[in-house]
Amino acid sequence: KFLNGISPEAPEGEEDLSTINSINELKSTFNYFFKRQTAAERSVGDQSVWEEIVRLIEDFSEKSYFIGGNAALIARTMSKNNVQIKLVIPSGPELVSQLEEHGLNVMESCLRSRDEFHVILE
Repeated sequence: KFLNGISPEAPEGEEDLSTINSINELKSTFNYFFKRQTAAERSVGDQSVWEEIVRLIEDFSEKSYFIGGNAALIARTMSKNNVQIKLVIPSGPELVSQLEEHGLNVMESCLRSRDEFHVILE
């Protein structure tokens, strides 16, 4: 739904590209791996394209956010044992909210106005 919604006019082609430089290339690369039922990691080589992808995802209603990064994941696991942890990691509003649900706090100097993202399309 997401890819069709953001790029309905894009050709339905498929191509294994090592770097994504446009919305159409994102769709084409996703098609390539989805049809083969396999996974791949790709980077976005153009900052403006990345910002456009993030903006489109932020506007998409069927998205999910998850805690990522080793420090945050380990801290979440340790919090189940009532261990007091103060994280020193870059943290935007969504990550801070999820960490607080587990009683975890982030140093104020590490707070960011925007979360860092890794996009997973399934």
